[in-house]
Amino acid sequence: MTGASAAIFFNDVLAIGALERFRELNVGIPTDISVMGCDDIFGASFCVPALTTVTSPGEIVGQVAADLLISLLSNGAVSPPVIRRFSPHLTIRESTGPAPSAQ
Repeated sequence: MTGASAAIFFNDVLAIGALERFRELNVGIPTDISVMGCDDIFGASFCVPALTTVTSPGEIVGQVAADLLISLLSNGAVSPPVIRRFSPHLTIRESTGPAPSAQ
């Protein structure tokens, strides 16, 4: 082991794959290492253990992106420039826990 207490993955698909690989290697989740993904895809709450993930307002982000693209295609530009802020949040599930004690 590397001594790492957590692994954060780019997306939930990679994190779920890591959960499976850690299980094959008999690495305890979250007792040996915590695992976290990003996206909160369908199924993240069903895997074992359920995956802790960053949840973002995907539907709203998609609507804003589509509106900007339609504006760009219709008008040749987006005017005035648009700045939107979105508030992702951490959805804590069973794949994360306290860091293991140093032995």
